[in-house]
Formats: sequence, C-alpha cells, structure tokens
Amino acid sequence: MKQKALLISVLLLVGNIARAQNAKVQTAWNYLKYEKLEKAAEAIDAATQHNQTSGKDKTWYYRGLIYHAMHGDSAMAVKYPDHLAIAYESFSKALEIDPESKFGKDIKTRMPVVLNQVFQKGVDHYNNKRFEDALVKFEKVLSFNALDTLAMVNAGYSADRGGNTEKAKTYFTKLTAMQYNDPKVPLFLSKIYKAEGDSAKGLNVVQEARKRFPNDENLVIEELNYFLASGRHTEALEPLNMAILNDSANHSLYFARGNVYDKIGDTDNAKVDYQKAIDLKPEYFDAYYNLGAMFFNQGADMANKANNIPASEQKRYDIAKKKADEKFREAMPYLEKALELQPDDRSTLLSLKQLYARIGETLKYEQIKARLEE
Repeated sequence: MKQKALLISVLLLVGNIARAQNAKVQTAWNYLKYEKLEKAAEAIDAATQHNQTSGKDKTWYYRGLIYHAMHGDSAMAVKYPDHLAIAYESFSKALEIDPESKFGKDIKTRMPVVLNQVFQKGVDHYNNKRFEDALVKFEKVLSFNALDTLAMVNAGYSADRGGNTEKAKTYFTKLTAMQYNDPKVPLFLSKIYKAEGDSAKGLNVVQEARKRFPNDENLVIEELNYFLASGRHTEALEPLNMAILNDSANHSLYFARGNVYDKIGDTDNAKVDYQKAIDLKPEYFDAYYNLGAMFFNQGADMANKANNIPASEQKRYDIAKKKADEKFREAMPYLEKALELQPDDRSTLLSLKQLYARIGETLKYEQIKARLEE
C-alpha cells in the first residue's frame, strides 16, 4: 500500500508540474493581451526552457507573438534589441515542431513581415551611417534566408562603407557568380581589387561584367581607367568610343579620347577631340593646355629635325625651320588661353617661356621670365 501511495504522489507531482508550465504559457498570453511585454517575455522564456512545454508549437508561437509585439514599443525594442530575430526564430521553431500547426497560417503570414522589418532596420542603420550595425541586420536576414540577394547586396555595401573589405569582397563575389542583375556589384568588386593592388583581377571583373552590361557607362569608364592607368592607350579607344556614344555631351570623355589619340601619335584626331572638349566647356584649362602642348611638341620635334640638316643645305634648313616656327605659333594661342584661365600654373609658364624663346618673342619672353622669378 505504501508503494502505491508513493506512486500516486509522484504522478500527482508530475501532473502539477505540467499544469504549472502550461499555466506559464497561458500567463504569457494574458500578459501579451494586456501589453505587459516584459512579464510576458519572462513567462514564455521560462516555458521554452522546460521539457513539459518546450516541445509544443503553441509555446513558440506565443513567444514569436510576444517578441514581435516589442517592435511597436520603442522602450521594449531598445531593451530587447534582438526582438525581431527572436520572433522569427520562434515562429520557425513552432513550424518545425508541427508543420501542420493550427497556428501555421498566421505564422506564415507573419514571418515575411518580421524578416522585412529586420531588413528595414538595416536600411535605417545604413542611412544613419551606422554601417557595422546595418551589416549585422542584413546578415541576420541572410541567416534566415541565405539566397536573399537584396540582403546580400546591402550587406556588401554596408561592409564596404564600414571598412570591412573582406566581407564586402565575399558578398560581391557571390553576387557576381550568381549573375546578379546590377552592374554596380561587379563595379564595386573591381574597385576593391584595384585598392588591393590587383589590377589584373579588377580589370577581369570589369571585362566579364561588360559582356553582360555592354552599355553600362560606369563599367565602360572603369575599364577605360584601367587601360589609361596601365598605358594601354590603343585598347582604351573602344570603351572611350562607347562612353562618348552614351554621353555625347561629356567634355571629359572627348578630352580623354583626345589624350589617347595624342599618346598614340594621331594628332589630327587628337586636335578634333580637344577642340570638341573646349566647345562643350569653353573654360576648360586642361584641353587648352594639352592642345597647346601637343603643337609645341610637334614644333620641337620639327625643330630638332631641322637642326640635323647639314649646313650645306641652307635652303632646306630654312624651309624646315619656318615650318617648325609655324607649329610653335599654332601652339601659342592655346597656351596663352590656358595661362589666362590659370595664371599661376607653372607648367604653362615654363612652356610659354620656351615657346617665346624659340620664335623670338623677346618682350613676351621677358615678361614670362619675370613672372617665373616672382
């Protein structure tokens, strides 16, 4: 008889414990109804830790509701900064316990809302320049949905702006491999490689991206910059032509192409493009200076060749010298205009000093010399 009494006592104790834990779930629900969220959280968290209630979908469903409700309470949201993540995890746990849960319809409606709110919090952090916090939120979204490309893009941007280059590179590399439909992604990845000193990889990323986005102006310009920086001027012409086709009113592009033509010795086309740049931007110092410098260099080359003519061929020398002087005079108005635009530019002053000396403009030479000495 004593043994039976003991058994009955144990069963009563177990029953009391189970009822107590179920009561905590109900208590949490009641606190939620009366918006006492902190007490609700304490009760439901206790229920999730006990084996009598931790295996029930209702427990986790209520927990999801309680923590999600904190999003509308600024004080609670601050006190429980991970409330949205906890809500999402709780809803997921409820479905994991019972995929056919009677709460399933509501849970499946709420989960994307919660996920979007986590994402939006990341956007808010990003806009407030809290890039590390933004990255945490976007990565939290990715922990729930690893294929969320929008979260991945924003994680990459946040990492980049926050100085976390490795993570930025990881996300942009994944997106590029996934052929994400945004040309800015490979552009950012290319810039990271360039900053790391790996221009070959950076250029490769840009050129692969241009196959998918052949008319994207930013990619065209980036490829152009790689070619110009490495002295591959002939290869720079194709992206330059494309860039000008896309933006025919951009004076900088004509200047850049004029510079390329100048470098490869096509002075006729260089002159046309430098002049076009000036037409589009009449006060364009660089275009005036380069145009003047190009004619000056041509004149200097012609003068050197004239000086190599034997003294016995005076007539031939006079003709060559005259043509060189004409080329110097062709440079003069452009260099003088450049000096007008930037009166203290030393390179322009030095060029004009040499120019005036070569063509015998003594008074102008002395004036420029005095300005240099000042």
